Amino acid sequence: MRYQRHTILPQFGEKAQRRLERARVLVVGIGGLGSPVARILAAAGVGHLVLQDHDRVSASNLARQTLFAEADVGRLKVDVAAAALTRQNPAVQVDTRPKPFICYGEDDGLEGIDVVVDGTDDYATRYALSDACFWRGIPLVSAALFRYELQVTTLLAGGGPCYRCLYPAPPGVARAVDCSSAGVWSPAVEVAGSIQASEVLHLLARGTSPLSGKQWLLDLASMETFTVRTSRTQTCAVCGENPSIIDPPDYKVFCTGAAVSFVDLSAVWSDGRWKDSVIAIDLREANERMPGDPVCTMNLPVGEALAASEIPGGADRQIVLVCSSGRRATRVAKDWQQRLADGPSVSVLRGGIEAITPWLKP
Repeated sequence: MRYQRHTILPQFGEKAQRRLERARVLVVGIGGLGSPVARILAAAGVGHLVLQDHDRVSASNLARQTLFAEADVGRLKVDVAAAALTRQNPAVQVDTRPKPFICYGEDDGLEGIDVVVDGTDDYATRYALSDACFWRGIPLVSAALFRYELQVTTLLAGGGPCYRCLYPAPPGVARAVDCSSAGVWSPAVEVAGSIQASEVLHLLARGTSPLSGKQWLLDLASMETFTVRTSRTQTCAVCGENPSIIDPPDYKVFCTGAAVSFVDLSAVWSDGRWKDSVIAIDLREANERMPGDPVCTMNLPVGEALAASEIPGGADRQIVLVCSSGRRATRVAKDWQQRLADGPSVSVLRGGIEAITPWLKP
């Protein structure tokens, strides 16, 4: 029997296994965290998985995102993952959503979902998922990574805290970092994703989990670990006694402090090159630029950009900031808006270099 090692466990059994088979789980972000989460849930027999991610596989993903291989570079992550999971367990239904998560409302995709897993590294999406899950009454299993460190928690819409209770405000673009700029220890994503998957299985089988109302932290550089108890904050803007947020805000504005302008690749890229009206500024460091990357109009490492006394380029051309994923470009755009407000307007390429790479393949 496929699931026999689970069904003989104390406090689990055949009934719990049948609950897994009837369950629907949404995994948002099919990267370092989402890969082990989806793989473990499929193997355990969760009946219906929904994978949501608009990104494509890039070469930099392969060291830590274990659902993907070299031949998958350029393909949509959700398509590659769905095929792998179906091969792993054909009894599991896998649906894909190659788009970003949009908070709350008829199009949020949460109808009928039993548990949501946050596998993203984007603050706007984290807050959007937390708000939507609280308003919908759906458990949310969240994790975060920083270099060798990881943390995991389960947020219950009933008595437990929401994400805003733990983090009332985002760190802001000046302090926010992602894997492309800070780095991440590849075993950390597997550990965190495995714990997230365990939390999901507990929730589906028993309705609660070990990390409900707790935050578990581990530093793989020192192997020190500890658990912090968490609770709902009465003054929380969403789940507090007098909530001030009852409808979805503009999450990009909330997390950056300003309405940074984002552009899609199709608006600035044509026939394998930047449009003539575009000045593309590459904010990556020299050691990040790889052979075959698109050649930008100029290279301006982020440190130099944050120290710039004027915005390079001219008012007659569209200035587009580019980095690996868009995080550093957003930081620079925000900084220039505050310090150099009299200069030309700038936009951030949505998805960064990773959005362009698939279109460069022959």
